[in-house]
Amino acid sequence: MAGNRKIEHVQILKSKFSLEDKHVWFGRARLLADRIILKGLGYSKKIMLSSVSEVRWSADILVIECEDGDSVEMIIQSAALWKYELQARCGLKDVVAGPEADTVAEDQKDSDQLEFDLKPEVVQKESAYRVRTAYAQDRPRSDGR
Repeated sequence: MAGNRKIEHVQILKSKFSLEDKHVWFGRARLLADRIILKGLGYSKKIMLSSVSEVRWSADILVIECEDGDSVEMIIQSAALWKYELQARCGLKDVVAGPEADTVAEDQKDSDQLEFDLKPEVVQKESAYRVRTAYAQDRPRSDGR
């Protein structure tokens, strides 16, 4: 019965997958409320969501980094959907690392200030629409005639 299923066993996402470095026959990745289950012919792995420290994706490649240093690189259908769902469930955000992060933040601040300082003045233009007098007799009169 459906009432007997626990909330922990509700499947959120399910996709076909294969590992980056080796093919997993009949590979299926399932996202549950508290873990990811990767299963295929001769391969099985469980990743607890509480141990996920970073999620990256590019095209159809998804990389999951864990706090214990374990990393899983896989080719998966709907990689972007998996990334955003995992980030939401694990409380993660995209990180810009390295010296570029400071430069990006400063550039953003400078461009915001520049945009604020250089707002163009609003110029009211006179309408170019004119009623031609030749068609004025076709218009209804407001005096009731």
